[in-house]
Amino acid sequence: MPPPTSEPRLLSPAQLQSVQRIAYDCCGLDLRRGKEALIESRISHHMREKGFTDVREYLSLLDGGRNRDMLDGLLSHLTTNHTYFFREPSHITFFEKHICAPLAGTREKLFVWSAASSSGEEPYSLAIAAREALGAEAATKVRILATDISLRMLARAREGVYPAEALTSMAPPLRQRYFQLDRASERYRIRDEIRAMVAFRRLNLIEPLPQFPPADVIFCRNVMIYFDAPTRAGVVDRLIERLRPGGYFFVGHSETLGLADERLGYLEPSAYRRV
Repeated sequence: MPPPTSEPRLLSPAQLQSVQRIAYDCCGLDLRRGKEALIESRISHHMREKGFTDVREYLSLLDGGRNRDMLDGLLSHLTTNHTYFFREPSHITFFEKHICAPLAGTREKLFVWSAASSSGEEPYSLAIAAREALGAEAATKVRILATDISLRMLARAREGVYPAEALTSMAPPLRQRYFQLDRASERYRIRDEIRAMVAFRRLNLIEPLPQFPPADVIFCRNVMIYFDAPTRAGVVDRLIERLRPGGYFFVGHSETLGLADERLGYLEPSAYRRV
């Protein structure tokens, strides 16, 4: 009996290395070991989405990452953009009780940076928490900058329309207060007063950061798992430099900073404060 034949590979070794290099050079994605099957599967999905049948034509149009639209689609497929409202609720509770609530009755303002905002669930959750802690009028003191590398995710975030499963971790009274249900589509639209608290902007964390005021709070959750140690260290260093002394820094519960930085003091798992 002849030995079983393996399925033909979508990418040649050279093509695979090219995609890995593009992902790493353009946004720091570390896909260099053990991710071959994932890369091929995700590229296959992107090719079908774009109507390609020839991988050489697909890679040619990708143009080494210089085609911004193609690169954005590739990155969206290579990363996991699954998120939902009030994810990692201990962070949201800490933000509401220990950061926002003390501002009540003061003139202090709060600048929050959601540094890997994906499709908007995180920054909108923070806006809702701030409004719950401060009330409608005082919540206008809270300004949230939400950034992401993916233009596709930013477009979804600005639209502010979500399926019901994205809201399952949210208490029903909050859903009723801050969302409008479109019964025809069974999707929920974030209300304008919450949308107005958040500004969205494209930003690549591995590139030099643009100028904006120091943040009082930075959330950078569930993105550093894609970086190798040198990239992660560089990103953390740039983020801390944009955090005011006394400001708060949050990473995902499954993440570690991977370094001991004397500028950050530990508060609780995945929560730090600049000293």
